[in-house]
Amino acid sequence: MNRAKSLSELKEKFKVDVFGVFDGMDKEYKALINSYNQAKFVQAGTYTSEYLDQLRSETMTKIKELMSNRYTVALHKLESIENDYTPTVEPNLEPSTTEEKILLQLERNNNLLQVKARINSTEDKRTAYKEIYQEFKDDEFILQYLDNLSYELKDYDRNLLKHELDEETKNPFIVEINKIKQSLKLLLSPSTTMYPSYLETGIDKEDGSIMTFRTISRDLDLKDSHKEGWKTKWNTPHRN
Repeated sequence: MNRAKSLSELKEKFKVDVFGVFDGMDKEYKALINSYNQAKFVQAGTYTSEYLDQLRSETMTKIKELMSNRYTVALHKLESIENDYTPTVEPNLEPSTTEEKILLQLERNNNLLQVKARINSTEDKRTAYKEIYQEFKDDEFILQYLDNLSYELKDYDRNLLKHELDEETKNPFIVEINKIKQSLKLLLSPSTTMYPSYLETGIDKEDGSIMTFRTISRDLDLKDSHKEGWKTKWNTPHRN
């Protein structure tokens, strides 16, 4: 398992394994734009307006397919990385013999009595709930009891408790992976009217990203737009 051991290592992994997927996408995008520009401007008068409208629509479709295909590959890469940080949940085996079942029930009853006593003996019930949740996080019986009992808390305390428990159980690596997932989903959405150029440099400006948005319709309708606004040199940490 070649997984990153720190968030900084994870970001470096994103640069190579995820954003590297978009290397060359700009070249394909510019080629599609240029092909349409040639028909509309360089060969002006050669084609009917109906043909140009159809060609424009087809070019737009190809651009969306280009973005979608790269997104699909990047998403698979992210899911592969995510698997490295997803713990394997062992099945909770129920006792098979009568004796084991009795012992389990006795243990549950004992734990339940202790939990009730701890909650009833304190005024700070939210803190007590939180401590018990942490202590019995693998005991579904106790957790179910606490979940039902938590509705006796005031709405504010119950919501705060849920937020605190959610924050504690979050895996920071999974959080970062989900951020990239959501960002790419928005950037490459089929409904977007923008094209994210230089996406292979990442999306975080602090990490050297020079990603910029281009309006697809403007590029299609502006002569030589495939030449306009494109940087001639790279200024990113992972390129020479």
